[in-house]
Amino acid sequence: MKRLSIALLFLFFISSCNHEGDALIGTWTVNKVHVSFDESKTNPDIVKQTGELERDNMLVIGADSVLTLYSQSDTILHGKITLNKNGTIFIDNICIGQWSDRLITTKEDTPYGLVTVTYQKK
Repeated sequence: MKRLSIALLFLFFISSCNHEGDALIGTWTVNKVHVSFDESKTNPDIVKQTGELERDNMLVIGADSVLTLYSQSDTILHGKITLNKNGTIFIDNICIGQWSDRLITTKEDTPYGLVTVTYQKK
């Protein structure tokens, strides 16, 4: 009986330990969008439209470390993530963003310039 109690206590302790990546689990919505486009390659309407489209994005990270990026109900990206010690988030060894100060920041280099999106946990 004593061994069973110790084993249960040990299992409870192990299961209650927080892992750094546990804070990523949940739904993330867009907090801020910054569009930095070369004005000679585009016009203000494209910049505005790009910002509006990015604001509709949502990240969902499950307990199984699978991230799904949704935009207007369409799945854009889906895969198992890894997180390195610097807070960089990867899917299939490709950097998709940075986790820092309880925010996830993604950067996308386009032919027109850079789009930076910051997500906060809902």
